[in-house]
Order: sequence, then structure tokens, then C-alpha cells
Amino acid sequence: MAVFRLPEEVVLTFSTGSDPCLGYARSELIRLLTRLGCRVSAVPGYPENTCSIGVNTAEFSAPSGIRHDGFEIVTGESYVRLCGLEPKGLLNAVYEFAGLLGFTFLYPGPEGEWAPEKVFMLETGVIRKTPRFPHRGLFLAAEDCYSPEEHLIFLAKLKYNAVSCHAGEDAPPELYRRLGIRHEAGGHGLSACLDRKLFKEHPEYFRMFQPEDFCGKRTPDSNLCVTNPDARRIVAKTFAEKLRALPEDLYALHAWADDLPGGGWCMCPSCRSFSPADQNMLGMKLLCRGADAAGSGVRVPVIAYHDTLFPGEQTMPEKRMYLLWAPRERCYAHRLDDPSCPRNRVHWEALKKWTGRFRGMDDAHTFEYYQDQLLFTGMYPFLPETIAGDMDAYEKAGIESHMTLEVSSWDILPDYNGLFFARAHWERGLDRKEFIRWISGRLAGDGAGAFAAFLDAAADCFQAALAMCGHDPAIYLDYRWLPESGTEFARKTAAGYRTASESLARAAEAFRAALGTVSDEKFRELAVKEVKRTLFEAAELLSMHFQQSAMNAFGKAHMENDEMAAKRGCELLRKNVEAEKRAATLAREAGYPDAWHYLRARSPWAIREAEEKLAKYSGFTGL
Repeated sequence: MAVFRLPEEVVLTFSTGSDPCLGYARSELIRLLTRLGCRVSAVPGYPENTCSIGVNTAEFSAPSGIRHDGFEIVTGESYVRLCGLEPKGLLNAVYEFAGLLGFTFLYPGPEGEWAPEKVFMLETGVIRKTPRFPHRGLFLAAEDCYSPEEHLIFLAKLKYNAVSCHAGEDAPPELYRRLGIRHEAGGHGLSACLDRKLFKEHPEYFRMFQPEDFCGKRTPDSNLCVTNPDARRIVAKTFAEKLRALPEDLYALHAWADDLPGGGWCMCPSCRSFSPADQNMLGMKLLCRGADAAGSGVRVPVIAYHDTLFPGEQTMPEKRMYLLWAPRERCYAHRLDDPSCPRNRVHWEALKKWTGRFRGMDDAHTFEYYQDQLLFTGMYPFLPETIAGDMDAYEKAGIESHMTLEVSSWDILPDYNGLFFARAHWERGLDRKEFIRWISGRLAGDGAGAFAAFLDAAADCFQAALAMCGHDPAIYLDYRWLPESGTEFARKTAAGYRTASESLARAAEAFRAALGTVSDEKFRELAVKEVKRTLFEAAELLSMHFQQSAMNAFGKAHMENDEMAAKRGCELLRKNVEAEKRAATLAREAGYPDAWHYLRARSPWAIREAEEKLAKYSGFTGL
């Protein structure tokens, strides 16, 4: 077998050009090779008797069989050639080559870039890779110690090419250009285009939350009256002003309607003729008018979310718009198009209707939730089978920008969903087994077997625990708001949370016991943190068990007028509060800061809601 061995002396040849991403690809390759101990020199050609690494997007004929920001790596015994169709493709080739040499990119910051102790040899031959989706990336709302710049640099290492700053401070536009990442920004911004202070003098600008013969009152709390002429002009004008202050090459400015499950739209004599989805589309059309007035080329996303899960029947999208699919209340135990999952069947049908409505409009986005700790109550559920299945489903549905929300913290450990999501874009057919083999082999040394067994057990626990199939899709809920229910599925769900909690805790303890024989100090330090994080997750699942069990008892109390069921529910809810407090303690022991969303907001809110229900149901009496 012929191989390439990286020598100490490397000659680098590269394309010339002014593109900032091209220059960054060259500098990154030099930095990474230098970190491996190479002395790198740059020359304009390929001298004889030297190891040469060429990077280019122009000098050689275009590689066949690749598209978008794909790349080609040609390896001989004494040379390597990296080539992309565009500068971003070349940067992707640099990071792929680094991975072939043994680098592993785990999380942001310098410490998240793990260099190999011994550089890997490369088999000679040709590697060509094309991404499954033209654009891949994140809606970034991380809560951790890393700067926006560190996050973007890390995402470039994962070969992402689209990022939307969803919350918090954004990185400079120049960094997006240097990394070859398409820049989007914003979130729930429609209401901000109509100053709420105007309500006192002009209540007619704001939504009427019931029709006139059902009190007809208006409220400034959310959204607006999308048919009021003056309100429409103000929204378009305000959006235009926002755009004039933003970078000219901003791809999209997200300004969605308010984050409401239902009832957040106007019921005035004009608006009540339009469904929530149609009113939302009318609001986005106002943003298009604003973009026209600003002379901007920015795209306007139309979000399918909560009460706009299905499209309306009256409005059609405009050329400037694109679909943004945000299936927050789906079931994450199954792929989106799994016909055996009743909840996902509804979402899959909704997606098909939306893509039909946007036929001819390019760049449909996903707004997935694989890395949203807010949704998953602070946990990092490892869901490789769902993510892999969704890749097939979304590709089949015609999605062009497959993106996920990241509301998480990289302070402690890698997010394996994030790493799997990034790799699956480039490795068709990547599955749980192959990913676990790769990550454990890269990180764990002689602890690879124990680490692989632990990750496999974690995936089993979460894949089973997160089933929401049997909850009525008409009920608004997610993994934070477990329903008061009398169904058999709800009883099985409560039992499933406990089983997952116990299994996850056993896996963590077995992993901890195995660490005594692991020689790699760096991995052992990571693994100790992993055990602590997992024990927190096991405690949170136990809290969910008591919560759902209590909700089941309260459901029985309502439906059967059962006073004893209410008392039983109160007993369980007290255990839920104790378990939730225990989970928060374990989160702190794992090293999570008090500013982290789970400790700052989610856990206190869950305890407060439980205590309020205890006060309510303690007075329940049969009638």
C-alpha cells in the first residue's frame, strides 16, 4: 500500500487571489502544519525532490463530480493537492486534510482543537466530497465562555457555510467573509417594527384579540393589525431603516412574528378573514416592501412554526422570500418522515404542503432543534439516528439550507449531536456505529471501548425517552411542558423516563469504573466531566418521570372527578420538585455556571410551576 508521510520540510504552493477566504485557507494550512512540527515554505511551483502541498481553486482543471463548496484531495507518495471549486471549498479541503492527518475539532477555542500525538499516514489516491445540502450551519444563540469570533472559527472547521446570529453579540462581517460563511441575522423581530408605545394613541395599529361582538379589545402584547394601512407603512419603513444600518452582503434578516403557540393574531373585521399563517405571510410581505424601499437584496424568511405549521389558503410567497421550517413540537425519537410516528406524520404533511406553496422559490431552510438545550431541558440528548434519518427526509423534501438552532453551552464538553450533524452533511450513510467508532478512536486511546459503549448506551436511552408520538398533536406541548393526561401513552412515557434515567446513570457509573485503566490523562479529564454531565441528565430524566406521573394523576382527577388521584398527583409533584433541585445541584457539580439557561431560567421556572400546581391541586375536592 502506497502512503504519504508528512515530512518535517513542506513546500506549499497556492493560488493567488484577493478573496479573503482564499487567504485564510492558506494561513490555516500553514498554521496547522506548523502545529504538527513542520517547517513550511511557500514557492510558486513544484520543485523536484520536495514534499509539496498545493492549494488551489484555479490552476488545475475543475474536479469532476463535486458541487457547491465541495472539494478534491489528491494524494501521492510525495505530494498532496487540495482543490475546491471556490475558495470556501478550498478551506473545507484544508480542514478535511487536517482531519486526515489526525486533527479533531471538538469545540470552540484553541483547546477544542485536538492535535494528534502521532501524525497519521495517508493512503495515496483521490478523495472527492460534495455536501448533501448547498448550505449547512447554525442559528447561533450559545451561552458559554467563547466569543462570537471563536464560535464562527470553530463552525468553519466543521465545514459549515451558513450561520445566523440568532441572539447575543454578532461577529464582524469581515470574519464571515474570511471564513466563507453566509451571514444571516435576527429572530422574532416583527413586533419591534411597530413601537409598542404607539398603543396609547393608536390602538387600531395593534391586534384585536377577540372579534368585536366578543368584547373586541385590542392589546399591544404581540404582533399587529396587518391590515391597518398606517401600521403597514410604519412596519415597512422601520424595516427599511434597520436594513440601511446592516452590512450590504447580509443574506437574510429574520424578523418573524412573535413566538406564540396560538391566538397571537388579529381578529379585527379585516384581519379575521385571514388565518394565522396568512396573517404571518402578510406581515412578511410588509418586510419585502421595506427591503424594496431600502434597495436591499436581503432575503425574507417565512417561518412555519407553532400556529403557522400549515400554510394558509389565501396568500402566496414573493420571490424575495424563502421557507423557514421550524418543527419545534415534533417527536425527536423518530425521523421526520417516519410513518409509524403519528406526531411526525402531521409535521411531514405540513412540510410537504409548505414546499408545494414555495415551489419555484429557492433556498428552503430548516430551523431544527438538535442542539437546543432550552427545548431539551438542559440535556444533550444524543440522537444520531434521528439526525441521520432527517437528512434523508429533508433532502427528499428539497431543503437547500439544513440548519439547526444551537442554544447550548460548550463550556463543559463536546455536543455530539453537533459533531454528528456536521459530519453527516459530508458522509452519506453515516450512522451511529460509524460515528461512535470515529469519535472514540480519536479521543479515547486505550479507553476507546469503554467510551464507545457509553455513547452507545446514551443514544439508546435518549432515542427511547424522547418519544412523543402518542400525545395529541392538537395539544401544545414539548419536552418542557408535559401534559396532564389520562392516556396509556402518557403512562408509558412516565415509565420510560424512569427507565432511561436508571439506564443512563448505570452507563455513567460503568464508564467511571472503566476510567481507572485509561492511560490518556487528557481524555480521562474529559471523561470525568462526561460522567458528571450524564449524572445530571439522569437526574433530569428522573424529574421528568415524577412530573409526567403527577400530570397523569391530575388528568385522572379531572376526567374522573377523583380526589384521591389529585392527592397522589401532589405527592408525585413534591418528588418532582425534589428531583429537579437535585438535578440543578448535579449540574453545578458538573461545572455549569449559574448564568447557564437551565440554572438561570428553566429549573427555577419548572419548580415555580410545580409549586403553583401543588397549591391548586391541594384544594381539589370531588364534586
